[in-house]
Amino acid sequence: MPALPDRRLFMRLATSLPQVKGELPWSSELKKCRPRDFGRSHTRNLGFDGAARAWAKTLDDARLKLTDLSFVETHDCFTIAELLEYEAMGLTLRGQGARATLEGWTAADGKLPVNRSGGLKSKGHPIGATGVSMHVMAAMQLAGQAGAMQLPRADIGGVFNMGGAAVANYVSILERQH
Repeated sequence: MPALPDRRLFMRLATSLPQVKGELPWSSELKKCRPRDFGRSHTRNLGFDGAARAWAKTLDDARLKLTDLSFVETHDCFTIAELLEYEAMGLTLRGQGARATLEGWTAADGKLPVNRSGGLKSKGHPIGATGVSMHVMAAMQLAGQAGAMQLPRADIGGVFNMGGAAVANYVSILERQH
């Protein structure tokens, strides 16, 4: 990961943060398997329903579609979580989250660049500072100050953060001020 800019950039970002167009928490629990179900396939049952509701409600409140976003910073605490988040945000159909990565949709030049910052695992998953770090990285993209991570077009960004096994879900939509 490239070195972060000095404190002056963060002070400028703090005084000129992009407008938050929508943010709404939603809750759910990861669907549970009963012991008698072990050994059966649960791919149809696994999903982040609360995350899907948070994405849908926030995009609706902001009067946007997923395709309107320039990029997303998402809570990639585990590989499977990131893939389930692609499904929850509507980038792929349920059960096809891996397709987004395998087909390059989430790359810098893909349909929807995801985690240009390198994601949480590249930062050591700073529990407690996770949401702040993702919002700072999104603000840097929108301000054109993301260095080697900078996208050529960064006008509207989405940030998805969750707590636990998708028990608390938050989506923020940030927009560059022109």
